[in-house]
Amino acid sequence: MQLSGSKLRDDRWSAGEQAAAIELWGRHCSRPAVIIDADLRLIWSNPSGGLLLSTDPDLREIGGRLQLKAGTTQEFRSFLNDVDDQPCAWVLPRGEERGCIVMRVTKVLLDSNEAFVIAFSDTRDVERIWAKFGPALGLTAAEESILKRLVDGANVEAAALALGVSVATARTHIKRAYGKLGVSSREEMFAELLPFRLG
Repeated sequence: MQLSGSKLRDDRWSAGEQAAAIELWGRHCSRPAVIIDADLRLIWSNPSGGLLLSTDPDLREIGGRLQLKAGTTQEFRSFLNDVDDQPCAWVLPRGEERGCIVMRVTKVLLDSNEAFVIAFSDTRDVERIWAKFGPALGLTAAEESILKRLVDGANVEAAALALGVSVATARTHIKRAYGKLGVSSREEMFAELLPFRLG
């Protein structure tokens, strides 16, 4: 199987060598990743993805299918129906102190069938490194700071507390930032900002 668009730069490599290179990448990519079909059947996972699905309480492989925590699987299926050719993000919230799982989703063709590559980021207890995106996107320093905290798993109240502003002020910053980014949901905002998160 070859992912459409997955191709080594040097066309002199055979299909077997290309497949081996893709498998090598899968084994050494540290971010958990899986490929599923539209029915959430698991097609492939790298070792980190397999470990995540076997140990995480909110995200599991059950009967060969991706299973999200109670009450979110159907919502995730609806999200997948709306995924187009552009990468996008789905946010799986956890308990208050446990952050969230950000699922970066890309639709691909796999042997002429629709599939989805998903890379997972867990925001729990992780200090992130960010590129300075505020000036590039026309955001104020406060808007940039709050959005970073939201993507890293904080809720509005925690972000407001960290910045020393009221919750109402934090919500105003978020509303203005959404307008500047041209997004209307948390998932759209995550998709816009994830390329600026470096680690």
